[in-house]
Amino acid sequence: MLAVARLVGELESSESLASEAAGLLEKGDTPALLSRLVGSSLLTAAGEKDAEAAFAVLAHAAGTLPADRALAAVSQILQRVADVKADAPALRLRILFAVFNAVPHARCRFTVLLRALQFATATEQAEAVAHTVPRIDAWAAEWALDAADQRALRLAVYELLEKTKGAGKESLAALVAYLALFEVRARRPGCARGPRARLTRVASPLRARQGRCWLACATRRRALPRTSSPHRTCSSATC
Repeated sequence: MLAVARLVGELESSESLASEAAGLLEKGDTPALLSRLVGSSLLTAAGEKDAEAAFAVLAHAAGTLPADRALAAVSQILQRVADVKADAPALRLRILFAVFNAVPHARCRFTVLLRALQFATATEQAEAVAHTVPRIDAWAAEWALDAADQRALRLAVYELLEKTKGAGKESLAALVAYLALFEVRARRPGCARGPRARLTRVASPLRARQGRCWLACATRRRALPRTSSPHRTCSSATC
């Protein structure tokens, strides 16, 4: 990280940054140094290759921290890099995947991958990362994601493939995989949740209306003389 600190010092014309960085490392205060370097002009002032390499070094340093502190450091990097309205989206996407490859913790890798997929979709770079989709199943199994995280990841994959040319079949499969993660569970008797439950709630009033109409027709038929036509007497379109 001292090399990155020296680079930032040159970019910001700061002669003291390198010595400050060395002092923080001696104290073991890696998070403070990471915060200083991530918030610098590194991303906007350095060349693309230097910026990409520097952020990979910072991500590797974040990965040496305990899992919870590593996630906090990685979140700082994401906040700095994954700005969909900023310049150089291609560089930012490459940095995101460099960070993804550098961090070891499962939670960090999931967080970075999710943000990278969302960033690629938002910045119209879906085709650049669509080749990673076939590997996501193995990653998700390795990380032992809970249901909410799996849904978020599957939704991001679907939205990415929706923006990828020639991936209509894969997009549909991703949508099916996403919807399959929802379970119909009752919050209280007679109340369910999830996409299927929503469809049920939409269909239920129509079914009830059809049932009432059928009952009225049956009642009228029983009241008619036996010589009457056995055919339906209701004019309702729903009966």
